[in-house]
Amino acid sequence: MTSSLRYPRLAAAGFLLVVTAVTLAATFGILWLFVPDVALRTLEQCIQFGTRLVGLGQAMVDAVARLL
Repeated sequence: MTSSLRYPRLAAAGFLLVVTAVTLAATFGILWLFVPDVALRTLEQCIQFGTRLVGLGQAMVDAVARLL
């Protein structure tokens, strides 16, 4: 049986990414309902991690730009 999708592996990876995101959002929502202080700390830590990740990305772009 042939697939009508042009990139079936990419579609499968995208589907798994969406399922993971929805699961994480649902878990965070339940956490927010029952233990809001823990959810708030978790959100703050996620934001801190994201800002560090962006800083790391910028440092890597700067390093590559210096090499070129």
